[in-house]
Amino acid sequence: KNYGKHFFQINLYTNKGHIRQFEQSRLPLSDQAIIYLPYRDKSNRTTKAELQTSTSTIKNDSLKFIKDWYITIDEKKYYYLRDKDRVWHYYDSTKKEVKLDIVAEYKKKHNVYNTLKNSGTHYIHKSKNEQMLLDVLFSDLGGMVFRMSRANRPKIKRPISPYAPYMKLVKNGQTVFKKPSELTDEDKKLIPPPPPADTVIIYNRLANTIKTLPRNRNANLNYLRKIHSEMNNAQKSKVEHPDSVLKSISQDGATKLQIKEYNTLAKKYNAMSKDDFRIIGKEVNRLKQVYGLMSDKQKKKAEPFPNFPPPPSSPKVTKQIKSNIPPPIPPIKPPTERTKYSDELLDAFDKLMEEGNLYGQAGIAYSKKGKGSIKDLQQKYKEVMKLYETYVKLAVKENLMRPTYSKPRKIRKGDRSNIPPPPPPSHVDGEIIEVPSSSAAPSILNGEIIEVPPSPPSPKSPEEHVMEMAKKDALFYFEGKKISSDKALEILKKSKKINLWTRHEGLKRPIVELSTESYFRPIPNN
Repeated sequence: KNYGKHFFQINLYTNKGHIRQFEQSRLPLSDQAIIYLPYRDKSNRTTKAELQTSTSTIKNDSLKFIKDWYITIDEKKYYYLRDKDRVWHYYDSTKKEVKLDIVAEYKKKHNVYNTLKNSGTHYIHKSKNEQMLLDVLFSDLGGMVFRMSRANRPKIKRPISPYAPYMKLVKNGQTVFKKPSELTDEDKKLIPPPPPADTVIIYNRLANTIKTLPRNRNANLNYLRKIHSEMNNAQKSKVEHPDSVLKSISQDGATKLQIKEYNTLAKKYNAMSKDDFRIIGKEVNRLKQVYGLMSDKQKKKAEPFPNFPPPPSSPKVTKQIKSNIPPPIPPIKPPTERTKYSDELLDAFDKLMEEGNLYGQAGIAYSKKGKGSIKDLQQKYKEVMKLYETYVKLAVKENLMRPTYSKPRKIRKGDRSNIPPPPPPSHVDGEIIEVPSSSAAPSILNGEIIEVPPSPPSPKSPEEHVMEMAKKDALFYFEGKKISSDKALEILKKSKKINLWTRHEGLKRPIVELSTESYFRPIPNN
């Protein structure tokens, strides 16, 4: 089968030679200029006049097709051409456009390539004809990947080099294949180094970026000044001074590309109806950035700034009013060593994590963006708590977690209580010993002395808890981002409306999470 012909030519230049070659390439060719064509089946030398009259191009009305720009599918040639929107089109031998399933065709050719590559001996031991065929297939597959759209590229696997894991070197005019671990110091010298960076080119690119993109502009401008200070006089004469770059930003307003981008986005949102108004945050921020750069004249000529609807108000919970938002899921101990536990427990844990994350996302969406309803959130909480109870029972049964005990019900002043009264004073040898309720003095029961446990200590403040966990080398997170213990103390001092979650079971280092939300944000275990 004929898989098409693709050949590559690599030229190495110095910086001065590259600039000189580039300037010469912009000059028009004379009719007697010599042109070399990379075709093997023809003489590779011709003139401009001969090239214009040759059959090296196939004309189809206003389109031109290069003769060797084609792929072969089922022994048929399909020529390709890219339009002004950088989209590739394919045409058959009758010069008619053909819609190819390029992903399916790529996979067929990729299978042929892998079959030939993996059959028999390795590439370096194959015959020259087999090596040439593999090279052509590899080049053809690479060209198909290059011409694919971004949406199609994730659907395929890129071809692996036919001579991997070896490297191809040219030593004394002969081709040598060696693994990276087998390379000597002399072999490494044969690997061409990357071209040196041209300071002037880097400076001009950065100056253009500063003029066109407002993002990180101050940092880029400082770096531009640093490069300019390290330049010699010859280099400085070829570039624009940083102060001049800064003046062009403040005087010229937005660039043509920025105005074009703004008009495209503004038209999109101005054409939307109020009933179906969908906002993308990145696009809105970009509109505001470019609109802020535009001068008054540019704003008059450009599309009017879209009238965005106000964001939905989030439900507010005022003080002294009990919120109907359900609480977060209680903490659990995960099965870190999964081989020790039953499949039933592992399935229960996976379901709880999946539904728990969905519940947390729904809670954040409701509290921040007002999406969903409180009934759906409460129903979701009930479903997640059922999964939680199932997992806890299994975890207690398999000694992963300790059994939990419900807290005693609090009795308010004036309410009736079913708690029995305290027993009468103890009698020992005719003497009455009274034990104060708040002391840790010993009590006497049946002639034996029993130590009364002391009253529980007062709860620690959040700041004390953070300092204690910092001594235990804990990890601290605020709204899902890692912070230091000092930063956590600073946040707690600034705001008292901060929720704390601490996890340490099954972890090498405890995790302390800070958030303004009342929902559990899962942080990956360290």
